[in-house]
Amino acid sequence: YKARTYKEASNYISKNIEEHNKHHERAFRKDAAVACEFIFSYSPTTGQDMHFAREFELEVLTFLKEQYPLAKCLAIARHCDESSFHWHVVLTFYDKDTHTLSIRNNIGGPGDLKRAQDVFADRVKHLGLERGIPKQITKSKHKTKRQHNHDILTQKEKEDRLIEQRAKEALRNIFGEDR
Repeated sequence: YKARTYKEASNYISKNIEEHNKHHERAFRKDAAVACEFIFSYSPTTGQDMHFAREFELEVLTFLKEQYPLAKCLAIARHCDESSFHWHVVLTFYDKDTHTLSIRNNIGGPGDLKRAQDVFADRVKHLGLERGIPKQITKSKHKTKRQHNHDILTQKEKEDRLIEQRAKEALRNIFGEDR
């Protein structure tokens, strides 16, 4: 896998769409699925050390290679910007014979992706990981890095105020007044 930036991945896709349009009467559909981004993560309670992260990352890459052997990895990134380590992997499939990028023919639809999640969950059970609860049930929403950092700072400020309040109460209890 060659790690690329999202901009490089976008340029690769644009180049291949142009190539497709040169070889086909019908232009590439603007709404066609040309790439698929996978996000792999685990709960911070499981393990945050780098050894565990590397072991998980190896499982991610091996799973992708086995599950989608014809895939071309456009971008891969390891992030630690939220509450847990997580990986973003962007895959595409390029057919040299037809000069076409095709996700649906190689990955399938939403049902196929859910089945792939189940396969991956079975694969990482030995690490002590279990399949998460679907977003539709938890109603959880992805936070931007900015929102995540803001939430952490807000929580820290609350904790600091609570510690200060407890310290004042302790002083009042000991000396009978604010100090």
